[in-house]
Amino acid sequence: MPITETPSLLRFGAFELDVRSGELRRNGTRIRLQDQPLQVLLTLLDKAGEVVTREELRTKLWPADTFVDFDHGLNAAVKRLRDALGDTADDPRYIETLARKGYRFVAPVTSNKVPSEPGLATPSVSKDDPSRKRYLKLFAGAASILFVGSLAGWLISRSFRQGLPAEQRLTANPSDVPILRAVISPDGKTLAYADRTGLFLREIATGEAHAVSLPDKFRAAPTGWFPDGTHLVVAKLPLPGEKPSIWSVSVLGGTPRMLVDDAWVGILSPDASQLAFSRGSKDSQSISIEPTAGGEPRKILEDPEEMIGAIAWSADGKHLAFIRRIYRAGYVGEDPSIMMASLADGRLEQLLSNARLDDALAWSRDGRLIYSQVETPPNTRESNLWALALDPQTGRAAGSPSQLTVGPDRKTSPSLSSDGKVLAFLRETSQAEIYIGELSNDLRSLASSKLLILEEGTNRPYAWTADSQSLIFISDRNGFSRLFRQTPSHGAPEQVGSGDDYVVVARMNPSGSAILYSVVPRDRTETVPMNLMSIPTAGGRPRLLFRDNAIANFQCARLPSNFCLIGRVSGTSLIFTSFDSETGAETELVRLEHPHANWSLSPDGSQVVIAEWMRHINPSEIMLLSIKDKSQRTIHLEDWSDVKSLDWAANGQSIWVGAANTAGTQALLRMDLKGNTTPFVIDDEHELGWAIPSPDGRRIAYWKASGTSNAWMLRGF
Repeated sequence: MPITETPSLLRFGAFELDVRSGELRRNGTRIRLQDQPLQVLLTLLDKAGEVVTREELRTKLWPADTFVDFDHGLNAAVKRLRDALGDTADDPRYIETLARKGYRFVAPVTSNKVPSEPGLATPSVSKDDPSRKRYLKLFAGAASILFVGSLAGWLISRSFRQGLPAEQRLTANPSDVPILRAVISPDGKTLAYADRTGLFLREIATGEAHAVSLPDKFRAAPTGWFPDGTHLVVAKLPLPGEKPSIWSVSVLGGTPRMLVDDAWVGILSPDASQLAFSRGSKDSQSISIEPTAGGEPRKILEDPEEMIGAIAWSADGKHLAFIRRIYRAGYVGEDPSIMMASLADGRLEQLLSNARLDDALAWSRDGRLIYSQVETPPNTRESNLWALALDPQTGRAAGSPSQLTVGPDRKTSPSLSSDGKVLAFLRETSQAEIYIGELSNDLRSLASSKLLILEEGTNRPYAWTADSQSLIFISDRNGFSRLFRQTPSHGAPEQVGSGDDYVVVARMNPSGSAILYSVVPRDRTETVPMNLMSIPTAGGRPRLLFRDNAIANFQCARLPSNFCLIGRVSGTSLIFTSFDSETGAETELVRLEHPHANWSLSPDGSQVVIAEWMRHINPSEIMLLSIKDKSQRTIHLEDWSDVKSLDWAANGQSIWVGAANTAGTQALLRMDLKGNTTPFVIDDEHELGWAIPSPDGRRIAYWKASGTSNAWMLRGF
């Protein structure tokens, strides 16, 4: 409805917007909304049912003399608004996109000055009032457009959706309060879920939710229910200095009871007699089971070369299925598979191997494995749930997998009711955004930090040009990982190079005259090599330096040094080889027992800093390796259990460290060569990426990942 007056309150769906204060609330709960998304919402509500052009929104958001990458900025503002409303572009409940035109608010809107009947919001005007005719015309037009659009969408997607069960949304948390984990109750009537504010129970029939009482500073993520429906199995999110642990929590209140210490994931057997849990460290990844009534744990699997993901029990409690990932150097992602372990004899069998497997697993009562699989390009930020039937006699796959869901978002954390007729899962969105941090004059803090406006997707920085003016980054905005260049102060990103291959890593050569980057084919397999390419910074055709299927990372020093280094993984060894950035000629330097290491070459080419990725120990260990004499020195990083990234500062006197602690707090630290640290960025809510310093030492480029996460449900699948 067009708004002819400025009301104080606007209502649509479960939302209420106070126009004067700019506060948006959902069922009474305040939702944080930044200024630009708020302005977009106000403009759309002012012309509800009408098309608002992108040019109108540009005028509203940015003054005429403002220079900004408008398309990217508006896309980001609309995306944040949709996240806050729990809306999607593919299945809009509030904001409809009209390609190359603009947007339209399609939900009924009421205000405190316009009475409405339940259902359709209709202004109270006389029969002959011209505004009534205008409203009815608008409504009829909007309804016909929506019908035609819905019909077209139905016809297009019918072949994909036919036979698939309908998905029902259970939660609508905004982007700043994502659902961390959710599990359906044994009777399929209640959802237990956790977000950053606490642990909650939601009655599915009524939508009513209430908090579960927990001790102070006890943050819990539910992983399952006891069969009685009155107790939850939860993973306690550790505070700094603590180990992760698995607990039993009563939904009726009372003191939680620890089930297992030093464990990340705990999954209860169907009869609740045993708990399967995983532990991980530098030296081993393992799965064990332990009686819930007390007793000694029994290790089912241990392998230092594997990373253990989701775990699921068979209905008879005699088998465990789990996701196994084996790291492959130079391989995009890991090598994932679904494995089954027999508890009687320890026999291990592979059920499914697929490079697109996500970390999600459940085992239904009728013997189907529910798992998630990433979509093919250009939809690689999406995944969908599949079901694989298993032969009840042999436990092996019987037939081909069948698809359960379709559409956008990543589908994770499936859980089933006892009868296997209700399936709950999370739908998650994620994108990584690049920030430019300006260092203070004394270089001891960030004077400012600004978002580099980019299109939606995963955007990550890798290098600066030699003049410190342009950033080299990789983005999958088009569904494929591509190389881009952008000057932060102005202009839009410019794609570097072309082709259909995925760009993996990008660096500058010593003189800054060329960008070196590694690429792999779209249909990458373990036996297909990675190509290391070189392209002039000023523009031109790329050329091949060499190819190899074990490249893990590469980096060059800066002039006057011409030294470049490449790291390859072979078995449990990390092999460092120097190479010529012009000819590709190589010379092996040293082999280390660090197959899963982060490393970075100093600007003068004299040292390499190395740390094991995500060791989960405190203090973390960081090693300095001399290129000249191969000597090693260890630095201890106190209070941080996980080192995520390492990059030398521009002057070579300190190191930028991406780290996390056991409580999930992430940080960008600058560490001197004695181990003293200064935090520059601390974040409790987002995944925080590495820092890439500009050659002049005045700026860093780093990334943060954010998104939405909400619970959905399937019945009768």
